Amino acid sequence: MQPTPRWDLHAGTVVLNVDHYTLLKNAVLTVKGVPMMYLPILYYPTKRDGRATGFLIPTYGSSALRGQSLHNAFFWAINRSQDATVLHDWFSKTGQGVRRRVPYNVGSGDGNIRTYLDNQHEATYTWGTR
Repeated sequence: MQPTPRWDLHAGTVVLNVDHYTLLKNAVLTVKGVPMMYLPILYYPTKRDGRATGFLIPTYGSSALRGQSLHNAFFWAINRSQDATVLHDWFSKTGQGVRRRVPYNVGSGDGNIRTYLDNQHEATYTWGTR
């Protein structure tokens, strides 16, 4: 254990349901002691087998071409050996898109089937000037 934890999550209320889900209300995520994110509610799986259907933690990004971006995902644990993930991407400069990932295992091979449906528009990008 570190003397100063890298991150910490505190909540006003925690309802822990072992082998089901945990509900946190008024949670604050701190990194190196600095508050980074307030979550009015967080519903988190605490199943022993490690697989649970639900929304994944959103991610944020930024690029010169697409601008600011937010990525949300939903994970579906179909059964012990099958799952699927549906993701939504939003870009401030170019629009949005929806991805789907379905892993498979057939005989001696395995892999992922990935699809992407985009609804993006043109964007102007100016290469660096001197």
